[in-house]
Amino acid sequence: MLLASFRTTVKSFSIITHSSFVVLLTLLALVSLSILGLFTSLYSFYDNLLLINGDGLVISSYAVSPLTSMVSKTYVKDLVSGVEGVSVEPLVFSLVYVKNRTVVVRGVEEAALSSFHQGLRNSSYCVLVGEGLARELNLSEGEVLTLYSPFIKESVIVSVCGIKYLPSLLNYEIIVSIELSRIIRGMSEDYYSVVILRASNLSVLSNISVKVGLTPEDITLLRKALLVLSQQDGVLARKLYSDIPEAYVARMGLHKDLIFTLSYTIAALVIISDSLIGEYVFRLSRRSIDVLRFLGVSKKVVFVALALQTLTYVVVAVFAVFILLRCFGGLVGLKVLSHYVSPQVSVHDFLFVLSSKTFLLLAGVLWGLKKYEE
Repeated sequence: MLLASFRTTVKSFSIITHSSFVVLLTLLALVSLSILGLFTSLYSFYDNLLLINGDGLVISSYAVSPLTSMVSKTYVKDLVSGVEGVSVEPLVFSLVYVKNRTVVVRGVEEAALSSFHQGLRNSSYCVLVGEGLARELNLSEGEVLTLYSPFIKESVIVSVCGIKYLPSLLNYEIIVSIELSRIIRGMSEDYYSVVILRASNLSVLSNISVKVGLTPEDITLLRKALLVLSQQDGVLARKLYSDIPEAYVARMGLHKDLIFTLSYTIAALVIISDSLIGEYVFRLSRRSIDVLRFLGVSKKVVFVALALQTLTYVVVAVFAVFILLRCFGGLVGLKVLSHYVSPQVSVHDFLFVLSSKTFLLLAGVLWGLKKYEE
């Protein structure tokens, strides 16, 4: 009986009508998932900027971002002295204004610079430009650039010695030597922006935790954490965060729970109209429902048949959105400084949208059925 009822309700719609419902639900799901994904991407921006890639203890000062942080070179040197198996990756970030664009400058040590581009000439004013940024600014190798930094009064003239495709956010940055980045940032040679400590095993990082003065409970967080340094009444204070972006975002008066609550609220408001779509599905099925009820089909069977039909719409729509975001996610991205941020949609986000749309559509169908019985 259920299968026959399902066939009856499905056949009451034309292919164009079925397609219209799927397209409409796909658009609403696409907007909702894009909102959730963009909120996640914006929240994780600093994590991606630091290129932690799973492991690493990041040392930063009490700042609103890695771009404004300053860490003492002497402190880092004392911290890792006597500890075997720790690699130190210092970074100096800066912002510059070039060709009417604000661009991130990443200063790295010579070994890291050579790994990015083997043919880079050994010159302090020689820079490597990511292929994506070079394409947008119409840059060519050998071109001379004038960089205007908000941290210093004078402009800095550099030469583009290499253009290369770089992974992740690096493809839209200017990569320079750490010494040149200090000049652009207006920073003395005694400081870095941030320092990333990496180790092959947790016990090595545990030796560092003893020097920092962390508790035994904090040691388990050292695989991926942010150590924030600040001066309080002339005393160096230390605080460990397991969530790197949250530590920076909190400086702006925002918190992780607030950000994600807002994102899910906006996403839910986008798809709340699904209840109206569910009721409209019932209205269009009214004639077939009259026939089924006349033949003695129960209200429960009619509802289950319509529920299966609407659930099919939702599954097809969410699957279509999954394919669209995987193939064309960059088209709905945002631009942050010189970087493009694409939606980072998790499985949890897909399940949230799928369950919310299913619930709202079924609520609309149930509401239509209730009015029909009255």
